[in-house]
Amino acid sequence: MMNREVIRKMRMAKKYQREAMLELIPEDIRENVQNIEKEMRQIMMKCFMNTGTELMQAFMDDNPVQEAEEDSEKPGTVKKVEIG
Repeated sequence: MMNREVIRKMRMAKKYQREAMLELIPEDIRENVQNIEKEMRQIMMKCFMNTGTELMQAFMDDNPVQEAEEDSEKPGTVKKVEIG
């Protein structure tokens, strides 16, 4: 219960901080700054979504049986180690 109250107050503080920062910006460019902020959020979301999608495709497309066969076909070298 107390944690919820703390989280709520922190969110309110963040909101007030954002509003105070916007008040420091001249009115004629304030809307431009807000648009840039929205666009930056969209860009970040696209980056995260694209990266997540690529990772999911990489994991889903992998065929471990095929990779094991490919590894067994490659000639390997053994390094001799002397224990002394």
